[in-house]
Amino acid sequence: MIEPTKAEQLANVGCDIERTIRWRNKGNTEFSKKAFERALELLDFTKQDPKNKSSRRELLIMSIILPISRDKSISIPLITLQLFKEASNPH
Repeated sequence: MIEPTKAEQLANVGCDIERTIRWRNKGNTEFSKKAFERALELLDFTKQDPKNKSSRRELLIMSIILPISRDKSISIPLITLQLFKEASNPH
């Protein structure tokens, strides 16, 4: 089995975040919630992946910021994008 790269893992998280927003904009809160839960689950898998050890700090920050932004309806796309960028670049 081929293991996904960190960039691929983060792209999958990003896709579910995008689905979350799209479903919310369409008024489907159930699908929006499920997409967000998938995004958080994928982010947890990404954090636990040993090859991402050098990015754990950034991944942890993302896992804290994303639920806060959703719960408080805060729009923080630039911060989120910057964290995705930092987490996907090797140190």
